[in-house]
This record gives sequence, structure tokens and C-alpha cells, in this order.
Amino acid sequence: MEIEIKLLCDATAVPAIADHKWLQQLSESTPKQSRITSIYFDTPEFFLRQHGLGLRVRKIGRKWVQTLKGGGSVASGLHRREEWELPLAGKHPDLSALQSLVGAKSRQGKLLGTPKLAEQLVPIFTTEFKRIAWPLRLPNGQKIECALDLGKITQGTKTELISELELELKSGDACGLFELAQQLMATFSFRLGHVSKAARGYALCDPVTVIPVVNATDVNLAPDILVAQAGRRIFESCFDHIHGNETGVTHGRALESVHQMRVGLRRLRSALGLFGKTAHFPEALIDELRWITSELGGSRDWEILAFETLAIVADVFPSGEHAAVDIGALQKAAIAMATEQRHRASAAVQSERYAKMALALGGWQHCEKWFSAVLSTETEVRQDLDSPLKEWVKPRLTALFLKLVKRANRLSKSTSEQRHRARIAAKKLRYATEFFRTLYPKKETSEFLSKLKELQAALGWLNDAAVADAHLESLAGRTPELAASAQFVRGWLAGRADKDVEVLAKAWKRFRSASLPWKT
Repeated sequence: MEIEIKLLCDATAVPAIADHKWLQQLSESTPKQSRITSIYFDTPEFFLRQHGLGLRVRKIGRKWVQTLKGGGSVASGLHRREEWELPLAGKHPDLSALQSLVGAKSRQGKLLGTPKLAEQLVPIFTTEFKRIAWPLRLPNGQKIECALDLGKITQGTKTELISELELELKSGDACGLFELAQQLMATFSFRLGHVSKAARGYALCDPVTVIPVVNATDVNLAPDILVAQAGRRIFESCFDHIHGNETGVTHGRALESVHQMRVGLRRLRSALGLFGKTAHFPEALIDELRWITSELGGSRDWEILAFETLAIVADVFPSGEHAAVDIGALQKAAIAMATEQRHRASAAVQSERYAKMALALGGWQHCEKWFSAVLSTETEVRQDLDSPLKEWVKPRLTALFLKLVKRANRLSKSTSEQRHRARIAAKKLRYATEFFRTLYPKKETSEFLSKLKELQAALGWLNDAAVADAHLESLAGRTPELAASAQFVRGWLAGRADKDVEVLAKAWKRFRSASLPWKT
């Protein structure tokens, strides 16, 4: 298993990083320089990549090594991938030798044994870079290889520069990686490397590659699990959700990537609220979570207006039905704003500020600061951590439910601000119920969540309409020729408000009829 953090830097900073006194003090030997050429192989149809594998042949000095990588994940900048290496006599892969290494009956072995695969393999792209590498030993005993890479990726006539620092864990726990990365971030300007060299090379081959959207997954919690154990799993689920969509936000085109990353951030903040003092989460990081959520919000709001709200209006009023109204022109203007905000979201996730936040989150998670910080100081919190989860969580779910009931009182006569507060309460209750759903009867929990989602959707539409009204007013002020069309849509949204409130009232009534799964 390869475990590393990848930090991107400007090429001009490489000499200063290589000469940094602190790295020299941690080094167990003098840095070694080498020139590395790697050839990445696949079929013309990218068979290996489609099955989550990467195959390269690397020349280091006069020696050739073949490497197979498979699966893996990236969270808080930490890359985890399965990796197998074998020496080679030349620059052509030996699939039989790799299959013997990984096991013929393993998933990877079966794929490598695909008939005629070896005959179809061709060089896809190459990487060439100079590497300065030295072994580090941290004060707590972890061993890390620190490698500075400077060079390029080449695919046909296309190239992309490489300028990055890799911190690979050789022994010990991952906590040391985060502490080292944070120390370096305090001195140098880095950005997180969200994707591997291989992924960047494939992107040169196929620039329209669809980057998958990562949704939240169920947290599997056994009935007898303790609070501390559940906390680890829930926070890990939130981090996977957030970081799983980073590449989609920075390099993808799917509208849902931004939305799912925001949902992941909201789930994390909801989890922190649930665990309260037990989480022992730094207040400064709360501010950073608010910042990145806000940076992503503009893109999402304009995308909803362009591709959902105005699309509904366009279906109701086909082009040409009203001479003074041009819904298509409004959509184009909204798409332009959404694109501008998407670039802003992408820049934020690729920024130094985000890198510092992500590394701090990773350090908090992997060093278990939320757990160890309270061991010797707060007896009550310590008792909470050792409590059975099922009893601990019941009053907390009840409190979230009662808060929603209080905020949703008299929804039919509430203001947009009151409905917004009810929507937030509904989200928090939904996320919490989803965290703990495996503790309760499946049928009752599914029914409760279904009715809660229906309520959330009704509240969400009314919120989208309020946001759309503000954005349409902004478009009209910025582009006078769109004023009539914008006013028409604003009037249509206002005119259907009574009907939307009726839908909301019915959704609320159905939700109130659902039994609470944690009470059964």
C-alpha cells in the first residue's frame, strides 16, 4: 500500500525547499538525485484505467522496474493506493510476472489474465523528471521518503509540467505525514496535489473524461458500538465525501460535484454539532469550513437558476409565446455567471488556503486529536466517548426533531427567512438520521427519511425561488435588455408562491405522520 501526500509548488521554489534546514536535520542521509523516465501502458481503449488499474515501466539509472497500481482514495491530501513492483529486463511490461505477484485469482490478477491483453498494450504517455529524494525520520519515529520532482508529462505533442513534493510514508502512522506537511506549509507556498501523475497523463489523452461524482454512503454502525468508535467512522465518511469530489470541482464538468462537496461539508458540520465537546474541534477550522462552503455556494446557486428554475419556466412558456420575454437569453446569462462562479470554486479548492485547511483536517482526523485531547481533562466527555452509542444518540436525535418542529410551526404563514431556518433544521435532522440509520429498523427509518426528504425538497424549492428572485434582479440591473424577461420570471415565481406553500403544508403533514425510528 502506497501512502503519500502530494504538494504542488512553483519550480522556482525547488532549490529553497531542497536546502531547507529543518528537512536536512530530519534526514538520515544526504539527498540523492536521479533522472526518472516512466512509460505508462494501456490499450487504445484504456482497458486498465476503466478497471481502476495503472501500469507503468520506469527507468531509474540503468535499471527498469514495472509497477502496477490499483484502486485507492484521496482524503485531506492523503493518497492511498495498492502498489506492486517487479524488476524488468527491458522497457516492455511482463504481465505474467505481475499476475504471479498479485495472485492469479485476485481481482487484479484476473484482469491481467484477460486474453490478448499483453498484445494490445501500447505506450500511452510518458513522464520525465529529475528527482531529489532523501529519507526522513521524524521525532516520533515515523520514516518518510521526501521527494522533489521537477519535469514534464508528455502525450503526443501535448505536455504538462511537473513541480511537486511527495511525502511517502515508509513506516509508522500517517499522523507524521500531516505534521510534516503542515510544518512545510508554514514556510513555503504549496497547493494540494489532488491527482496523480498518471491521472494527469490520462487527462492529456482524453480531456473530456467524466470524473465521477461521489455521494454519501451509509455508515455501518453495529448496535453495540461505542461513541468514540462511531465518531471515527462518521467523520471518516464525511471526509471521504468532501475529498472525493475535489477533483470533480477542480477538473470536472459535472454540476453535481460542487453540490456533493457542499453536502459533504454540511454533513461534517452536522456531525461536529452532534458530538459537541467530544469532537474537540478547533474553532479556527470551523471558520475555514464556512469559508469553503461559501466559495462553493455561488456556483451552486447560479447553476440551479440556469439549469433547473429557468428550465421549468422555459417548459411552461415555450420560446416565442411572449414577444418581450426571452428565457433563452436569461439562461445564457445565468450560465455565464455559473461558469464564472465555478471557476471561483475551482480556484478556492486549488488554493494554498484550502491546502492548509485540508491538511489541518487530516491531522485532526489521523492524529485523533479529537479523541486524545480530552482524555486527561474532561471526565464527563471521556465518559461520553465510552458510552454505548444507541443510548447516547437517542436524546440528540429527539432534540433535532423538536428543533425542526419548533421552526416549522405555522409553515403556511411563515416568512422566507423562517422557512430557511426550518430547512436548515430539516437538513441537520436528515444527516443525523442517515449517520445512525443502521441502528434502527430498516422499514421505519426508510419511511421517516423519505418523508423528511419530501419536506426538505418542498422547503428547498421555496428557497431556490427566493435566491432566483435576487439573482434575476441582479441580472436585470447588470443587463438592461434582460430586465423585462427577468421581471416576467420573478412575477411568475411570485404568482405560484401560494401553490408552493400548499405543497409544503402537505409535505409537513405527511412528515408529522411518520414514526420516529429511534423511538420504536
